[in-house]
Amino acid sequence: MSKGDIIKTLITESGLPITEIARRINVDRRTIYAYMKKDNWKPETLKQISIACNKDANYLLKKILDSNSKQGEDKQIKIEEPNVIYHSTKKLNDLLTENAILLHKLVELQEKHILLHEEYLQLKKTIPDKQ
Repeated sequence: MSKGDIIKTLITESGLPITEIARRINVDRRTIYAYMKKDNWKPETLKQISIACNKDANYLLKKILDSNSKQGEDKQIKIEEPNVIYHSTKKLNDLLTENAILLHKLVELQEKHILLHEEYLQLKKTIPDKQ
């Protein structure tokens, strides 16, 4: 089974018309037909088609890898951006770093809030009631 056939099978199994798949990924339906004939794709394209067919983002990539290993092919999949895992890991690390920074700022704000509340209570004790 060729790599284009894998895309064709996924689209057929999804039960969605090619026009709908094309609309979901913002391309012309002729582009979808071209994908079915192609042997190298950007990882983002594989992800978009998978999601448009209501599958996991890496569904097509996994299917193609499985197909390659079943056919005993020694050649690598021709993907224009081979560092998909690196980019995903880097993005995750960047998000985790940003999250840690935001959590640190939250703790600082909570500490400032506590200090301001204590000052408020002290000031309240020194000002006599107006009743």
